[in-house]
This record gives sequence, C-alpha cells and structure tokens, in this order.
Amino acid sequence: MGRTIWRNVEYVWSRPGATSGDVKRLEELIGSDLPDDYVQFLLAVNGGRPIPGAFTVPGTEFRSEVNFLYGLSRETDSSNLDYQLLHPEDGVGSGNLLIATELSGNLILLETTGPHKGYLVYADIMWEIAESNDDDGNVHFLSRSFGHFVDYLAKSPLSPEERARLADATWALSPD
Repeated sequence: MGRTIWRNVEYVWSRPGATSGDVKRLEELIGSDLPDDYVQFLLAVNGGRPIPGAFTVPGTEFRSEVNFLYGLSRETDSSNLDYQLLHPEDGVGSGNLLIATELSGNLILLETTGPHKGYLVYADIMWEIAESNDDDGNVHFLSRSFGHFVDYLAKSPLSPEERARLADATWALSPD
C-alpha cells in the first residue's frame, strides 16, 4: 500500500487504482451505478486513510476523523468494499454502501438509490452525537456528494495537535 494525492488530500495505505471492470462488478453487486466522483476516486486512489481527514457532522457539534475509505481489491479483507457487502455492519441497509469508517467505528455510507442517491450519510452506531435519536435511526446527513466531502476534508481547519498527528500516519494501525 502506498501514498496517493487526489483532490488536494493525501491518502496513506492507498492501493493501485481499481479498473473499470472492478467498478462495473461492484455496480452489478449493488444493482446501481455509482456517482462519477466516487468512481474517479476508486480509479485513482482506491481506498486509504485521508490526511487531512477531520470533519464535523452538519447540524451538530460532533467532530471526528475518517479512519479508512474502503477500496476494491481481489484480496478478502475488511478494507475491501466487496467484503463490506458480504459482511454488513449494523445500520447498513438496502440502498446504502458502506464506504468508510471513522475513528470511533461509526459508519460513512453512500446512498445508492432513491432521491438522495450520491449523498453521504453518517451512521452514529456508537451513539456519540447528542442530537441522535431513534426516529432518524442515528443517521445524519454528511454531504451532497463524495467529491464535496473530500473537498471539505481538504479545506478543514485542523488544530495544531490534529495536524501533527495526521501528518504522521504511523500512529494508527494498518487497516488490514
């Protein structure tokens, strides 16, 4: 695994880019076309830990960091989108693709169907956000597109502590 820069964000533990055949196979598995910006990410970066990776869930005070964005691989491991489809987490339902986790284990999902297709949502499965409730299933709007979310990460103001820690990606365990 290496380092790749895409849309002004560095990704550590990135993989060689996915092929268009890999992407088509994933689209067949989920029964839906993926948004163009997410396809471009898979072709160029194919997963990894974004630096910077800090974000705030809109409408809340909750701030976190992306732990790992999943990619496509022929290997069977938990950092693979195919693995995530075969071993769904709590909170992942039909019409959602688990594309990332954050540091506490909460989920970042890509809406793959319906009127919000292409949106990212945050599934607060650890009940960390004060505004979470059973009525919304602990799911919060995160971004109108994957590309918009990455652009937000690139512009996200980081504290000096976050900047120092994120600059040295060796502090975290490898996703494999």
